[in-house]
Amino acid sequence: MESHNEDKPNKMDFLISFLVDARGGSMTGSRKSGIRMVIPPQSAEQPVRITCRQLRPDQVLTLPPLSEGEGLACRILQLTPATFLAPVLMEVPYFTPLSDNREIIVLRSETGKKWTVHLNTTENSNLTSFMATSINNLKDNINTTTITTLKIPQYFAIISRPRQETISVGPDGGVVDSQLNHQVQCLFPSRSLTKQISVGISVFSINKCFTKEMTQQAGAVSPVITVEPRRRKFHKAITVTIPVPEVKLPTLTTQVERNPQPGHLLQMREDMPIETELMLLCSMSGSGSRTVWEDVTLSTPLSFSNNCVQFTTVVSAQFWLLKLPAWMASDKLAIADRIFRSAMRVPYLAQLWVFWREAERKEGVELRVVMVTEGERVTENTLEEKENFTLLGKSAELDILDKSEMQLRISGNMETISGSVQKINFRPFMENRATAELKRKEAYAPAAGQVEVVTDCEEVLFTMPLLFQMGEK
Repeated sequence: MESHNEDKPNKMDFLISFLVDARGGSMTGSRKSGIRMVIPPQSAEQPVRITCRQLRPDQVLTLPPLSEGEGLACRILQLTPATFLAPVLMEVPYFTPLSDNREIIVLRSETGKKWTVHLNTTENSNLTSFMATSINNLKDNINTTTITTLKIPQYFAIISRPRQETISVGPDGGVVDSQLNHQVQCLFPSRSLTKQISVGISVFSINKCFTKEMTQQAGAVSPVITVEPRRRKFHKAITVTIPVPEVKLPTLTTQVERNPQPGHLLQMREDMPIETELMLLCSMSGSGSRTVWEDVTLSTPLSFSNNCVQFTTVVSAQFWLLKLPAWMASDKLAIADRIFRSAMRVPYLAQLWVFWREAERKEGVELRVVMVTEGERVTENTLEEKENFTLLGKSAELDILDKSEMQLRISGNMETISGSVQKINFRPFMENRATAELKRKEAYAPAAGQVEVVTDCEEVLFTMPLLFQMGEK
């Protein structure tokens, strides 16, 4: 009986490392890491200790080359390199929202110097049969990616990026049609490629909140179109189709006072359409490099059909149509750069925690807001507990853009004391804190009010009522 038990696969939790042998097993990371590793029996040729650490970006010597719109979906995994006789599986949680226009990919690095796209193994019969056993009751999690491999590298990086739609195209040519925007197309004529390669497009729509100033002046932008792989020269020009930016035409209204005497006000209304210019921007920056836009309108013939613009190019790149009012045209590249960098920030799933304590100042209150991605929040012996803060409440999971600067707005019978912090900056994989000192507006009214967390797009992200039990703590 003892030998029979010894032959059973292991099922255990691990903090940083675990030992695996020919029995295989299912190992789950503790402290809410959520990482699981499944190793089928007879996969390990000899006993091996696997170490798994989660590293912040500043702990990695060479980060993966990321373009705008791409970001780490979780901390980078540092592992003990190991080779197995049959595929093993890793299940890794990530903290970016799923949507039609974003996807998750996995990068690997054998030494920490060069990163490549990881491709899962396809022959996983041993793994599939082992996972059907009771030892592997893996939970379906919409925010978990699965890695299968014969060889564990030194590093894995889970990346969130704009979705790429790819097909294999050879000397006969082909067409890539976007499923996200049916007006976007990339036509590869015959002999534009000399060998079979994977090509594709990504379509990134710009959130309207980043173009408010422009749209109020009859401006508009198209989605950003990227032909992948970037900076590849074609033997024959390919044809790219992009929708014309949709413009809601406002009018300029002038009012002229003819008679200033009371009761004799005469108004003259004149409707004047705003003059706009359409321009094609292009970026030849490679993958992992900062995007630099150039105006190629004059050097690229444009044809119009069915509310779309068509043009040809012999090099794959990023393309973007802007329609700007004439008076903005001289600053087009600065305007485009500002909108692009704001819109391409990576979204993350995070929670807000709201705490309070009585301040040293009489009748004052300190309100602390902590914003953090799941898995980073320490729930035992927290800094707030050490500093005698009391939890008021927390939010559900929220979509928050990287590098967002949120404002804390207080209403009701509470107001911030002059000079107190009223904003919080969000960065993933760390605890982001802001502490504001409050006081009552009316000294004899209840210490009650409301806090709103407002994004840099002027959107209310979170609202919570406040009621402070002064003197009862």
